[in-house]
Amino acid sequence: MRNRIHTTAVAIILLAAAGGTLAQTATQKQKLTIEQAIAAYTIGSAFAEFAENDKGTLAAGMLADFVVLDRDLIAVPPAEILGTKVLLTVVGGKTAYEPK
Repeated sequence: MRNRIHTTAVAIILLAAAGGTLAQTATQKQKLTIEQAIAAYTIGSAFAEFAENDKGTLAAGMLADFVVLDRDLIAVPPAEILGTKVLLTVVGGKTAYEPK
């Protein structure tokens, strides 16, 4: 999960550095919001492995794969995303990671 947070953080920091868009480094059609970046790593990843009916969103009947983070990635300034810590990872409804 740390690598995904790092990748998302870099994309969002670039977004902020370019004045809120990636106009300096990409076309307008290629820019992502933080919400789009999160969706790409959740429902987008599930779709890529043909598993969108089983995972990718939090809903009844779906696999319980999720993480609990120490901050709201949508609410914090882009530069703070990189410092995000994972507090809990649940895979298939079972705790897979919890810091000691």
